Amino acid sequence: MHTVSRICNKGALQVRLCKKDRPCEERVTAAETLAYLTEVDTELQRLASISNHLVPTLAELLRYEPEPSHTHSVQLTPSQTAQRLEEEVKTAQDMKQAAFRVNVLVD
Repeated sequence: MHTVSRICNKGALQVRLCKKDRPCEERVTAAETLAYLTEVDTELQRLASISNHLVPTLAELLRYEPEPSHTHSVQLTPSQTAQRLEEEVKTAQDMKQAAFRVNVLVD
């Protein structure tokens, strides 16, 4: 039982780390970790499926907004602008993919 409670506590931590106030890369890693934990532990899957915090948190991952540090009104070269846009698109894709991984496991 101690193993299950430790995994559940880790799962709760991962849900908190997926919240909007965390950096995007951290949110992706937390969601992927949560997906892995729920994949290997059916009890955590059951708990995640009835959690009233998980679905809204995953929904936040689907609504990516660039972090304020990425939206400074600094004069960028076209190359820098293109690179920044590519990074933002990749981050948005990573966040959506992580959210879907968790969602598939808990549905």
